[in-house]
Amino acid sequence: MAGGAVSDRLSADEKARMLAHAADASGDLAEYDAGPLWLVSARRQFASDEHGCLAYEGFIAFAGSGRKGPADLLRRARNGGDEPLRPEGHYALAFANSRTQRLLLLRGLSGGERLYYTVIDGMVLFASSIRPLLAHGRIKARLNRDDIREILLSGLILTGNGTLFGGVEEVAPGHRLLLGDTIGGQQ
Repeated sequence: MAGGAVSDRLSADEKARMLAHAADASGDLAEYDAGPLWLVSARRQFASDEHGCLAYEGFIAFAGSGRKGPADLLRRARNGGDEPLRPEGHYALAFANSRTQRLLLLRGLSGGERLYYTVIDGMVLFASSIRPLLAHGRIKARLNRDDIREILLSGLILTGNGTLFGGVEEVAPGHRLLLGDTIGGQQ
């Protein structure tokens, strides 16, 4: 959001600490590092081209015959502009469009996969697990007492998109978050 390359704002040590806590850290990973976006994902759930990239975690049902997968989703997303993708499945998805300089974070309606984000010094960090975010050196793992009270009383966080950790938010199931120069509200 602050502009400039991620490599200027995120040190190699910070990247390594975050990657060590990624779900597929020992697997076959794909990396996209271009300008304001650094994204790492399981290779089988990743596609990129000269106009951006798309990655997801979880399961997406690809209807019809023929070979479909992340590359097909990337084409659909690119042709639809910033309109939300709505594939069937249980997923957390990120689509970066280099033409519009926007990032779309999308979570499946089922809520089967989680999608967390935080903002630090004009930089948005996101992951499908809180662990990589908390591994970043500038994120304080302080508990959010109000949300803890809600969980103790009802078993759920009933207000907002908070988490147990202050400053870390969650994209709600079936919602999208559009990021550019600013953070668009969840829709």
